[in-house]
Amino acid sequence: MIKMEFEQIIHEFEELADVDFAENMKKFGISYVKSYGLRLPQIRKVAKECGKDHELALRLWNHGYHETYLLATLVEEPEKVNSKQLDGWVHTCYSWDLVDQACINLLRFIPEAIDNIFIWAKSEEEFVKRTSFSLIAVLAVHEKQSNFDKYFEIIKEGSK
Repeated sequence: MIKMEFEQIIHEFEELADVDFAENMKKFGISYVKSYGLRLPQIRKVAKECGKDHELALRLWNHGYHETYLLATLVEEPEKVNSKQLDGWVHTCYSWDLVDQACINLLRFIPEAIDNIFIWAKSEEEFVKRTSFSLIAVLAVHEKQSNFDKYFEIIKEGSK
């Protein structure tokens, strides 16, 4: 299988672009500066053609489109994410869907992200805080951990 390169991905996204869909996402509270207007299944299909690739993930993230952020979370290699990247990506998130997809696709596989749940829960930034609670939910569903009582206090505090 030949892996898609950055330029091919951008070309594919431009070909699939749907301005009406991008505009419609605002009804769901998803607003962004730059978007191709792609649906998540389209992005996941491209991700399968890319495979895991740290350098590609960094280029996609730096491209700054909503869909390239989402794709970056799908192709990133969790073991190659360092503290600076983790912090930068979490603080870049600006919508609930980006946060939730980052948690599902990537953050749950990064021990440092799990360790940061308690730090992010105290943030005044809406989507940094959401990352904390979304990650707890993702871990509960996907990791089937039984020691969630350690999160009860921050869940209680966050619900106020």
